[in-house]
Amino acid sequence: SKAQDKVWTGAVDSSWHVAGNWNPSGVPTSGQTVSMRGNTTPYPVITSNVTVRSVTINQYYSNPGDELTIRNNARLTVTYDFTLNGAGVLNIVNGHLEMTATQSGQNNLNLNSAQSVVNITNGSFTVGTASEDVDAEIIGTFNLGNGDFTVFGDFDVSNSDTFNAEDGTVIINGNSTINGTYNGNDGTTTFNGEVDVRSGGVLNLDSGTINFNGETFVGNSGVANLGTGTVFVNNNIEVKSGGYFNVEDATVTVTGNADFTSNGNLSIDNGTINITGNANLSSGGSFDLNDGNLNVGGDASFTSGGTVNAGNANIELEGDFTVQNGSNFNADSSTVTFSGDSTQTVSSNGDVTFYNVVVDSGAVLNTDGGSGNTIVIENNLVVEDGGGVDVEGDDQIDVQGEVQGDEEAVNSPNPFAVSANAPTLTTVAITFNKAMDEAISENTGNYSIRRVSNSASVSISNAVLNTGGNSRVVTLTVSTITEDVEYEITMNNLESEDGGEISDNHKKRFTKVGAVIFYSRQSGNWATNSTWSRTSHSGSAATSNPGNTNNAAIIVGDG
Repeated sequence: SKAQDKVWTGAVDSSWHVAGNWNPSGVPTSGQTVSMRGNTTPYPVITSNVTVRSVTINQYYSNPGDELTIRNNARLTVTYDFTLNGAGVLNIVNGHLEMTATQSGQNNLNLNSAQSVVNITNGSFTVGTASEDVDAEIIGTFNLGNGDFTVFGDFDVSNSDTFNAEDGTVIINGNSTINGTYNGNDGTTTFNGEVDVRSGGVLNLDSGTINFNGETFVGNSGVANLGTGTVFVNNNIEVKSGGYFNVEDATVTVTGNADFTSNGNLSIDNGTINITGNANLSSGGSFDLNDGNLNVGGDASFTSGGTVNAGNANIELEGDFTVQNGSNFNADSSTVTFSGDSTQTVSSNGDVTFYNVVVDSGAVLNTDGGSGNTIVIENNLVVEDGGGVDVEGDDQIDVQGEVQGDEEAVNSPNPFAVSANAPTLTTVAITFNKAMDEAISENTGNYSIRRVSNSASVSISNAVLNTGGNSRVVTLTVSTITEDVEYEITMNNLESEDGGEISDNHKKRFTKVGAVIFYSRQSGNWATNSTWSRTSHSGSAATSNPGNTNNAAIIVGDG
């Protein structure tokens, strides 16, 4: 009833607990509704435990508004609504506010204006109980400090408004909708229900921790920016409709699936994202991996127009790898490691290009064999002991750098160049995985060589297949090449003895490594670095010596 309403007047002083500060006179009791109607000074301060039905701060939306402060480890218990209007302020300084929802009806925390502010220092704010859900809507600014904030119902941050976790601890047991800004800062946040970062919504994290225990959605141009902290997504995550999931230097672990659909985007700067389930990019969007790490325990699928820009990232896959076509996977200078414990299939409706590929022990990289595609590895292929590569059907492989590790574990029915080297400055030897057709292999028109740095061509005058051996080595006679310069061979039309065909514009790089010259710079031990210089007799000490360097040449004295 009206008789039960209490209005703050501050007629005596700032103490909540003085009867003369209220109209009608008397300290509010547990069944009463309390209001501060607007900039009524001095503002009330609670210093001992209080229970009321509801509280409205700044009822008439004045500016400046009212302030309520809870301190001295006091506890304000509200059994119905708590409302903060206009430029109203709530300060909890070593105090506590609990909304227990023991009254029937709508029991909510309402911050109703962009000017509303909550500040907490060494205190706590609990919305609801384990048996009674109370919803919290943030319109304005909520600064948690190093306090605790617990919501047993749903949690909303409205458009253009801000929740700052700072160094505090946040637990949200209901569902969360973020249309404004949620700053996890350096605190710890646990979302036990679904989280939906929507249009205008931004979720930021500095060095803190966020636990997503329900399903997580970032969409409608919502953004998650994860700085240097730690994030656990203990469920599935979906980024869609222009949403962005940005992992800066953070470590993110997803125990479910990660789906990026309808222009959903992932970027990793130097951070790491570990996905236990499957990773899917479809219907537009992009993965920009930069210098980060992407580890997928299930299958990785990039289809329907989604683009992966791998950068200098490390990508580890334990399942199958599917791309719509080679054009939507840009390998850049990345390393892809296949680390499953069985066969991992690369499926595509076009050629697929990698930069570095590592096949771990126990893993077998397998092509789908269905569409005659080429797996192009622009740099090196490393096959660990116990690992393997099986190129199926009409598929082909082109390793443009080195095949390292167990090269015999690379099985391909079509020929490919395993290695190339320059025995002399006028000869280049190419080794293939199988015996080659003599006539075709000795046609110099099927080869071209250029210098990688400036594309200067090297002429080829002769080609000879080692038919007296295993017919796998073709030696080209060339115009003079230069030591310590990288060259690239391009091969076309080559066939193996059994009719297998090499991929179009098949490439292989090689460098004729020159001698490593050491100059004596002082008397001393042969195996001591300071005895030698790499530049001159008077140059600075070398960082190695002829005793631990392959292909070393020495110049002693005035030589």
